[in-house]
Amino acid sequence: PPDLKQGELIGITSPAGYMTEKELAPALAAFSEWGFQVKIGRSIGKRDCTFGGTDEERAADLQEMLDDPMIRCVFCARGGYGMVRIIDRLNFEAFRNEPKWVVGFSDITVIHAHLHQLTGVGSLHAKMCNSFPDDWSKAEPAQVDSILSIRDALVGKKARYVMPGSIQNRLGVAEGLLIGGNLKTLESLS
Repeated sequence: PPDLKQGELIGITSPAGYMTEKELAPALAAFSEWGFQVKIGRSIGKRDCTFGGTDEERAADLQEMLDDPMIRCVFCARGGYGMVRIIDRLNFEAFRNEPKWVVGFSDITVIHAHLHQLTGVGSLHAKMCNSFPDDWSKAEPAQVDSILSIRDALVGKKARYVMPGSIQNRLGVAEGLLIGGNLKTLESLS
């Protein structure tokens, strides 16, 4: 999808587990600091057992986010379980014509796999809104780095991976598709 620009709109939806608006506060503050606007989906604050609303409510909210041309990135509030229950209700035609970033992990792997298979559009298997710290000064460095890497990816900054060396490493160049996600979820999709 195209890189996000300052002032563009991020949509937040809860296609799996429930989340309150109050719990979104740290993510909302970060998105604002990063220079983005936010649209909170109708599934936020809804609850049906462990889900962010009924299957119908969650699917409708996510569909609206995928179809809305003003939303340039869809951030999932949290994962858990639930995406597999609504994936077949979604229509990706508008998304295919105007792709946008989709961010999440855990069972959100289901939509990542569908986007890859049906549209060939990349997405981000990354932390969700429930992972943003209340107090960044008390957060673990790995948590901060992980969240800031999402911002960097969304604005088109190249990722840099630094790994410790090993005598077993071999120099060379490799090229290919990187397709990842929650392994248990990917296994169940096969």
